[in-house]
Amino acid sequence: MAASLLQENLRSLHDSLTSQDTFAKEQSDSCISDIRQICVYEAKEYEFDLYCSVLFDKDTGVIIYLKKLIGKDEFQTSKQKILEFLSEFIQKVEKKISHYALEIKDVCMSLFMREKGAKIRSAAISVLVKLLELTAGTSVGKDFEVKKMAEKIFMEFAKPLSKTPATVKEKLYIVLGVMAEIYPEYMTEYADRLTGQCVAALKEQMTSKTKKAELTIISGCLEGLRACLVNFTQSADEGSKYSYDIFKYTRMAISNMEIARYDVPKAGLRMIAKHAAQFNMYLFDDYQYFIQQFRGIMNDSSATAKELSLAVRGYGLLAAYQHRDRRQVVFNLFQLDDYLEDDVSKQVT
Repeated sequence: MAASLLQENLRSLHDSLTSQDTFAKEQSDSCISDIRQICVYEAKEYEFDLYCSVLFDKDTGVIIYLKKLIGKDEFQTSKQKILEFLSEFIQKVEKKISHYALEIKDVCMSLFMREKGAKIRSAAISVLVKLLELTAGTSVGKDFEVKKMAEKIFMEFAKPLSKTPATVKEKLYIVLGVMAEIYPEYMTEYADRLTGQCVAALKEQMTSKTKKAELTIISGCLEGLRACLVNFTQSADEGSKYSYDIFKYTRMAISNMEIARYDVPKAGLRMIAKHAAQFNMYLFDDYQYFIQQFRGIMNDSSATAKELSLAVRGYGLLAAYQHRDRRQVVFNLFQLDDYLEDDVSKQVT
């Protein structure tokens, strides 16, 4: 019953493109909302395979429809709604999406390269990130043409600064980092380039005396680096030329817990939590700093619930070993990383 209703909505969705009705765009948006309701909120796990086959049918599915919308400015809302829906649906069905991953990847890259709107381009990259994460370890990866994707994305950074909005840059740093984490064999020649570019962007955004920092770029760089450093380490012990700068800007991000965009300090904490071992030379010197930072948040009556929760957790893990072997700090920060990852997954679901 639900599958037939899904097919009916897909037919109406495609009909909206050929309709002469002035409400064609509204018809499209309405169909997408109904499809989202069926697939995200009503679908049961045993129905996932059936829904996927209907939803991604080569002739009547949502991907071919999305391809037809490329370049149609009057359907901007529809494109954004479909991408947001795909992001949710991919998260819901997880590995079952692998059969359709290449088609989704191709249309997302087309949207990223050919569309002008920042919201559409950012949403397309967000879908790509989820695809990369959920197809890790599958046979799909070799067909993703990761190197070509990386080249196209780096081309975006070559454009004049005013051409690429900060929200798009944020997603680009993240997707490149995820590519380096999941498909390192294809990113060997790009990892150092990405690291250098992120560090340069962090320096520009966090030390400028003349312009306001773009917080989305800061959080994007930190998240991209966090993913990249999984396979392409920048350890202080190994004499990395980027290690201290990464730690310095991460520390600066954490020290700004009062800023409105929570993503920035959280990205800094996630970096330290994930890669404490790579920064141990600097981390031990700043051990009391982190203790005081967490305690300051706990004593701040204006701190949000998220900030308090994170501070209590971080303070507890560090303070317990204040007078013991500080090598244990690294282990404890890995526990903090698990906590932060769990917090992210709750936000997604």
